[in-house]
Amino acid sequence: MLKRYLEIKAAAKQVGHSYDALLFHVLPTSNRCGRLFSQAKTVLTPHQSALLPIHFDMIMFLKANRQYWDRRTVATAEALLSNQQPAQ
Repeated sequence: MLKRYLEIKAAAKQVGHSYDALLFHVLPTSNRCGRLFSQAKTVLTPHQSALLPIHFDMIMFLKANRQYWDRRTVATAEALLSNQQPAQ
């Protein structure tokens, strides 16, 4: 058992040294990616797990581009959609 422990400890030291060398070659994850996953977590709750992928994409797009729309934009879009005649 002691022999196995020493083997694992030696292997961990070797991996540690190679890991340190990799740190200089691996690019860090951007904050944007972290924010995207954080926002996705708030949108895709267990309550909304039946959300269609296209609707999830729309919600994420709107959340990511919040600075380009407001209540007036939504009201205008709703008015335009309600005034459209159904296709015959």
